Amino acid sequence: MAEDLIKSLNLQPHPYGGFFKEVHRSTQAVKPLDDREARSASTCIYLVMKNEDIDPWHKIKSEETFFYHKGTFLKLYTIDEEGKLTTRIVGDTTVDPEAEFACVIPAGVWFAGELVDKEDTYGFFSVAVSPGFHYADSEVAHVEKLCEQFADHKELIERLHKDPPKAE
Repeated sequence: MAEDLIKSLNLQPHPYGGFFKEVHRSTQAVKPLDDREARSASTCIYLVMKNEDIDPWHKIKSEETFFYHKGTFLKLYTIDEEGKLTTRIVGDTTVDPEAEFACVIPAGVWFAGELVDKEDTYGFFSVAVSPGFHYADSEVAHVEKLCEQFADHKELIERLHKDPPKAE
């Protein structure tokens, strides 16, 4: 089923994990309140994650909202500046009252994700970013530094780690 969805939506491997396709990039531009140049007001992608795929620790300079469509649920972990770990489930609230159909990740917060069920399964989500996603606004965690900063969460940080994509 996941392979059919990936093929029918023409998804490509995502540098952080899973498969994606940008489906919207606003033609409206906004100027962030910092020194960055104007950005698209918003972007949206489809995201399919399978089995053991992870969304490794990273942060971006914009808010990111995950929306559940179908399949297994997505468990998102955030660590704020004070080191507080929060776990949220992106999924169907009629199946799991703890789940949320939409989950907002604040700008500048470290986060990672993994599927709740990992055997022969997949999850299908949309992810909206505002101001729109730009690779220059994202940072993939260096696991050693993140473990130093948040030693209480070392095991989780190491488990949901992936080396940053190499520049070409």
